[in-house]
Amino acid sequence: MLLGPGAFAAVAALGVAVLTGARLHRRLWLALDAGALAGVVFVHWLIGQSRYELDKICPYCAVVWTVTIALFWFVTLHCLEQGIVPVPRACCTPPATPTGCCSAPGTG
Repeated sequence: MLLGPGAFAAVAALGVAVLTGARLHRRLWLALDAGALAGVVFVHWLIGQSRYELDKICPYCAVVWTVTIALFWFVTLHCLEQGIVPVPRACCTPPATPTGCCSAPGTG
C-alpha cells in the first residue's frame, strides 16, 4: 500500500506551487485539509497499533506521524486565517468589552 508516498508527493507539489506564488482554489484547500484530517485519523490508529499491538515504535514511523500532525495543524490554521473555512467572527476576535464570554471570572 503506497498511499503515504503518493499523498506526501501531492502535498509537496502543492507546497512548491504555493511557494512560487500560485493561488490555489478554495476547493483545493478544503480537499487538502480534509485529506490531512484523514491522515491524522489514520496516523492515530497506526500509533495505537504500533504502541499496543506490536509493542514497538520505529523512528521512521514516528517522524511520519509528527509530520502528518503538523501538516494538518498548519493547513487548518491557514484555512481558518484566510477564511477558507468559515467560522463565526466571535471565534476569531477577542471580545470588545471585558464582559465577554471568555473573560476571566470576577472581571466582568
